[in-house]
Amino acid sequence: MKKILVAGFASLLSCVNQYSAPKQYDVAEAKIKLAQCLAQEAEFFGAYWCPACIKQEKAFGPDAWNVFKKNYIECSDRSSPEERQRCDKEEFETFPFWKFKNGEKINGYKTLEQLAKLSGCDNH
Repeated sequence: MKKILVAGFASLLSCVNQYSAPKQYDVAEAKIKLAQCLAQEAEFFGAYWCPACIKQEKAFGPDAWNVFKKNYIECSDRSSPEERQRCDKEEFETFPFWKFKNGEKINGYKTLEQLAKLSGCDNH
């Protein structure tokens, strides 16, 4: 009997561990709202050939990316002279690179939840 109870409890725990609460930014409307806030709070430096940059753009989804993309600075052979100057000024070493109005600078891919927290957009 003890073995059956232990096995049943282990099975129940397994089911509970498989459940994950929905993420805050799983729906397009929430992503768009975050993109609107981020457009006021952050700049995103990247390159068209950078896999993490592509992943970052896809995390937004097409509608939210269209809202935010005015704050994207291309740092590659496809850069405009103005973009190239801004990229050179920042002196970062890896992509993606995020620069926030609060002065914080962060390298690497970030989830939308992380970006919301870093930018203060999670308080809006």
